[in-house]
Amino acid sequence: MASEKHPSGPPPGSRAQRIQTALAGVLDQAHGALAEDLPSGAQHLLGDLVAVLAAGLGPLDLALARLAARINHTGALAGSGNTTVAGLLREHGRSAAQAKAITTVADHLDDYPEAVAAAEEGRIGFAHLAQIMDLSEKAVAGRCTELHPDAADYRSKAEHIMVTAAQEGATDRALKRIGNHLPQRLDPG
Repeated sequence: MASEKHPSGPPPGSRAQRIQTALAGVLDQAHGALAEDLPSGAQHLLGDLVAVLAAGLGPLDLALARLAARINHTGALAGSGNTTVAGLLREHGRSAAQAKAITTVADHLDDYPEAVAAAEEGRIGFAHLAQIMDLSEKAVAGRCTELHPDAADYRSKAEHIMVTAAQEGATDRALKRIGNHLPQRLDPG
């Protein structure tokens, strides 16, 4: 996890170094589980480990989105060699799709309180959070402003429809279909 500013890694004692150490501990535990002999009939423990690690990715992505929002707000990229947070994320191993999801959430954290709360509480996953924001923003941008002059009100209604669907177990594909039909749902006339 070295960077141009700190080629040997984060400065000792820094928050970044403490997080790096904690993540290394998590990975060490995961690797240890792979190496240990499981008692007969305890193979389900590997599934438990997958579930724990997978469930931990959403909160980490939400933390990245919050950091990205702060970087954007403070201008912390200045002089870093990166022009966008998405570029910084891609430079450190995130795919373009992952970087887009994180920056979408970063850009709209304050606009979607119901969706963010649902993600924080584990009622929806991070991928659904990003999808809700992306599809709702498309609906807001394409709304009839004569019928719906208040973008925030329209956004809130779209958010509620999308969060409800995600919480009820809508697949990514179903959520996309719902998002693509938000204008019809919000203005059935």
